[in-house]
Amino acid sequence: MFYLYQQSLTFPKLIIALYLLVLLFLSQYIHQFTIDASLDSLSLENDGSVNTYSASRQQFGSDDDIYLILNHNNSLFSRQNINTLANINDTLNQLPSIASTTSLVNVPIFNSRRASVLSLMKKPAYLTDQNADLSKLEKAVINNPIYQETIISRDGKTTTFLLKAQAHQDQFYSIEQQRNQLKKTPNLSREEQEELASLDQQYWSLKQQYNEKRDDLIREVDDAMSSELFDSFEHSFLGGGPVIIYEIIQYLHRDMMYFGFGIIALSMLILTYTFRHIYWSVLPVAICVSIVMGMIGFLGWLKWEVTIVTANFPALLFIISLAMMIHVMINLEQSKSQSTNDALNLSLNNMFTPCLYTTVTTMIGFISLIASQIRPIMDLGFIMCIGLTAAFITVFLVLPAMIKLLKMDQGTSHLLDQTANPCVLWVSTLSQRCPTILSLLLIGVVIIGSFGMTRLTVDNRFVDYFMAETNIHKSLEFIDNELGGTIPLEIILKRLDSTSWLNYSEQPIIDTIHQWVSALPHVGKVASLSTLSEYIEYVTKQRSVSPSSWTLLTKTMPESASRLFLTPYLSDDEQTTRILVRVPDSNKDLKRNELYHQILDYLEQAQIDQPWEYEVTGLFVLYNNMLQSLFKSQIVTIGVVYGVIWLMFILLFRSISVATIAIIPNILPVIIVLGLLGWLNIPLDMMTIMIAAITLGLSVDFAIHYVHRFKQAVRQSNDYDQAVSICNQSIGTSIFYMTTIFILGFSIFLISNFLPSIYFGFLTGLAVFMSFFTSLTLLPMLLKSFKPF
Repeated sequence: MFYLYQQSLTFPKLIIALYLLVLLFLSQYIHQFTIDASLDSLSLENDGSVNTYSASRQQFGSDDDIYLILNHNNSLFSRQNINTLANINDTLNQLPSIASTTSLVNVPIFNSRRASVLSLMKKPAYLTDQNADLSKLEKAVINNPIYQETIISRDGKTTTFLLKAQAHQDQFYSIEQQRNQLKKTPNLSREEQEELASLDQQYWSLKQQYNEKRDDLIREVDDAMSSELFDSFEHSFLGGGPVIIYEIIQYLHRDMMYFGFGIIALSMLILTYTFRHIYWSVLPVAICVSIVMGMIGFLGWLKWEVTIVTANFPALLFIISLAMMIHVMINLEQSKSQSTNDALNLSLNNMFTPCLYTTVTTMIGFISLIASQIRPIMDLGFIMCIGLTAAFITVFLVLPAMIKLLKMDQGTSHLLDQTANPCVLWVSTLSQRCPTILSLLLIGVVIIGSFGMTRLTVDNRFVDYFMAETNIHKSLEFIDNELGGTIPLEIILKRLDSTSWLNYSEQPIIDTIHQWVSALPHVGKVASLSTLSEYIEYVTKQRSVSPSSWTLLTKTMPESASRLFLTPYLSDDEQTTRILVRVPDSNKDLKRNELYHQILDYLEQAQIDQPWEYEVTGLFVLYNNMLQSLFKSQIVTIGVVYGVIWLMFILLFRSISVATIAIIPNILPVIIVLGLLGWLNIPLDMMTIMIAAITLGLSVDFAIHYVHRFKQAVRQSNDYDQAVSICNQSIGTSIFYMTTIFILGFSIFLISNFLPSIYFGFLTGLAVFMSFFTSLTLLPMLLKSFKPF
């Protein structure tokens, strides 16, 4: 058979030259590598709610305002505090990235109950008016249903500045909607494909502009908050969806930098200790770094943005690439009695097939992520498959070419002594001396883990992504507690006839739904056209508004009032109205899916025989749909993936019994980790869902290499006990050092401030240890018991 690695030994200079040319080309695009944590990373592929949400944002305006939250020990309605707020407002409006601000000091206030509502709206008061009676205006502001829990808290001690960035949002949402519609259209014509390509280019350009403006705004406001204007306030926070995205991206940038340096340093230390030669620590690490940097450049070349999930791919790719190299290098060390060329040929020949199969099975584990139908998780599957293919080719082309060119004679490189590692011996002894106790222990662990899996949930909270002492955590909780909730949910009502939603006769429909939703537990602020009715009733002290008053008011309302009471809730053609609900995300009793379906069931009953239809969308819905898909895909795909890997084992080992024996130890780590998630009440999210796939890939890697070496040892010694000892001295040692690198590598994630990364690092490290343990105990125990060779 023609093997790939033979080319590296025949033409080492050519191989390295081509590799360097590829790296040089890809390095030009490293600066285009970007991280995105936007709406696209929180939605399902082909989720219809995304289009509805995009249409809603285009129609009613964006819900991605940035909040500057200020809290005072006393009431804000003193002349000194109002002047301070006015100065802050002026300072914010001077920032180049801010398009507009909405705040306590620039909104109109309709305070008198002695005049008509319409006359009040035509001549409103402002808190900055020098002759304003602040005590009267305070009541008018706090009791205004539009302002309450939006720009002012119920106790009057907390206010919010709503900040909009200088960005072409309307154009962006319009292009986004057109692009999504075309992407869903099957069998596009040539003209439609060209249109989609044009829309794609505009979409990414506008998105990049918006992201830059958003980041500039947050940085500028954060700098402004250090001025003395803010000293009189007890608390000051930045909040809102864009701030969550910005903070996540900053965490990921820091994590990638720390993880990169940390993993490189740890790998160098371990390899230096293991192989006792600087060449054998620098070379593999340098090649792994080149693989990762090449992949980063490749993604930059394709303008393929990474997300919360895919941002961890450099660490994963580095660790798995290094694992392949360790297998080759240790096998090479065990052939050190031969010449360098012969040893390379023998080692690469021994390791090519098992490494090929371990790469393919690891890829299968990552491909299983595609079943989630969540774009960033699917992207991780694709990215890792491409990266693993590149790593495999590099390991079997570039590594041997470099070894040959550098004349790194393995006989003088002071590699490992050919004795079994003490830790490997101790673990392996458990299966030989007390197999019954070990079997019972593992069965008990499986039972406990299986029960834990039944407790798995997907009830995540954004606030739980951040440590309690961080500003973003505090701001999310503060918004939920004082300002009516963080996460928007939208109920869209569309007429099926030509009747306007502004007609007085249609208001009871909106009022009924508004009041029903407001009464639900775990719901915060609710706003709609019904809010206008509430305000009129408050001002006029009437229980209801007369049809004539309603018609006169809505038809002759001044622009300043219309922007507050009508524009956010009514389309231009008056055929669509919106009920905007904010949900406190930090509420520990919140069950998203239950609340979502409760609203759907109510609307389905309310809509019977009515000339309107409804849609429920918003970030709340998109996030809920994503979480539900996580749960389904995690459970369904694991069985399918194990089935495919079992078939691959049959193909590799040419034996059903060996394939079955090899697959059993791979099941335990996944059950243990998922069970632990359940018992610790850690919900599945976009990070923890990856643990099963990674665990599967790594444990299969261990099993393939162990069984492959065990089969050779049995043929050599014709004794199963002797075969275990041989494996302990060879592949057992490789597995031990791979496990050490994996665990230490993933432990770097523990220094993150982003809690999903911490969970990911800890649980993946635990899964790797369990894979190591079962590969050196349960696997040899099964092989000795059934003697399949």
